[in-house]
Amino acid sequence: MRFKWVVLGALFIWGSTWAAVSPPVPNQVQTPSELKINVPIKGRAQRFVDWAVGLMTGTGENSIRVYLPALSTDPNSGATLGFMPIWLLQDDKKAIRHIIAPSITHNDIFGVNPTIRYYFYPHPDAQLFFIASKAQTTNERLTLRYIDPRFYDFLFVRGELSHQIDGSNRFFGFGPNTPHSAESTYSLDESKTALTLGLNLPFHADILWAMIYRDVEIRKGPLENLPQAQVNFPDAAPDGHVVVVTERLSLVRDSRDSTVTPTEGTYCELYGDLSRKALGSVSEFTRYGVEGRAYLPNEDASRVSALRFLYGLETGSAPFFEQFWLGGSSELRGYGDGRFVDKGLSLFNFEERIRVYRMRAFGVNTDFEFTPLMDVGSVFPAFRQFQLNDYHFVGGFGMRAVVKPTVVGLVDVGYGDEGLATFVDIDYPF
Repeated sequence: MRFKWVVLGALFIWGSTWAAVSPPVPNQVQTPSELKINVPIKGRAQRFVDWAVGLMTGTGENSIRVYLPALSTDPNSGATLGFMPIWLLQDDKKAIRHIIAPSITHNDIFGVNPTIRYYFYPHPDAQLFFIASKAQTTNERLTLRYIDPRFYDFLFVRGELSHQIDGSNRFFGFGPNTPHSAESTYSLDESKTALTLGLNLPFHADILWAMIYRDVEIRKGPLENLPQAQVNFPDAAPDGHVVVVTERLSLVRDSRDSTVTPTEGTYCELYGDLSRKALGSVSEFTRYGVEGRAYLPNEDASRVSALRFLYGLETGSAPFFEQFWLGGSSELRGYGDGRFVDKGLSLFNFEERIRVYRMRAFGVNTDFEFTPLMDVGSVFPAFRQFQLNDYHFVGGFGMRAVVKPTVVGLVDVGYGDEGLATFVDIDYPF
């Protein structure tokens, strides 16, 4: 009986991975025809697994249906619960060309939130993505994005148009040691246009240029039990619309075996940002940084040591929402998004991704991983004001379901000096 619930939990986590913002590319998803788990189960447990898979899936002549829970949680917005049916539509060659994924969720802060998602794959490397949602309170989103890393074989192209209101944000002030008692609420109302063009170079390298336009308004937050950021931090949270136009030039070298589920290789990016009033920005600033990642597997890749280093520094007068944020599911995992904000950032991440077992379903492998993790990070106002004793330490563990090569669902638990933080998310943090 205990094993039955273990299998149910595993299937539940595996199902949640299909609710990803970036689902599998075509040809990676096949008609569900088999389910193989490399652990010995027989009798009632096996019948239960067959029943659970049959309940969550279905097929048509040129379609696949998957019925999933839609779950998430984080320290800022709390738990979100709901349901997401997914339709995967195939062409005559049985390759996935369209994905339709509506959902209906509920959150104690934002109420009921209906959402529609649509994905179109003109070819296996390219994706057109559309999402529209509007909650009962505050939150709404409308995004159209296209990405093709191999446009005409040698160009990288990415474009995005979006409008979003997010009421889950918090602001505590600037610096690495802001007290939790300074917490304030606000809603970020943002319209964004972004274009990235790049040239694919030899030796796994790319040179990229981006132009990003943001029109931002800081509005009243939805939490009545917290002070408003515009009241507690009037100098940091400006009134009215703020326009920021940023150019970025970056050099990237990426030798990973996968961009979403890497098991070996390295990633390195050097970048510089420039924002000037001549471009239309209300303020002027420069920003530069470096990111390095390494993935070190054992002989059969059942254990992968993953490491990341981030360093960034900004000079000028950027508004607080353009400065470096530390916290959240992909950085300092014992704190919520934006817990620490300042002009400089230093961060180290380490996790050991240990494959517990492997299941084969839908024609692809699903790996279940247990992951001890450790994060050490800090923000600082200037290079000369960086201090080692300002680092915040987070230790914890994660449980991940990895549908290779394109989807990761995770539950990460981190413990810092403000207690536990739990994140349910999509994709590896790095």
